[in-house]
Amino acid sequence: MQKSIFNLSPLDTLMYTPEQIFTPITGNKFIAQISEPGHSGAMPAIRIDRASWNEEKEKKPMLRLAGVYFFENRKMNAHLPSRKW
Repeated sequence: MQKSIFNLSPLDTLMYTPEQIFTPITGNKFIAQISEPGHSGAMPAIRIDRASWNEEKEKKPMLRLAGVYFFENRKMNAHLPSRKW
């Protein structure tokens, strides 16, 4: 069962109310995008942050954006890591 964060409704969790900065696409569309000459694609790099969130006095692992990978001609050509603020 999905627990809520900050004692809110279970429907008000991060799983049910994601904020997206990347438009979701299917895997086959991404492969088609990076295979086309002159086109590139970006894929977010995510990591599990086990230290920043607590719930009921226990550490709560959460996903965190770790950067972006850029692809062109089916090869990764750049990685832009996220910055720690």
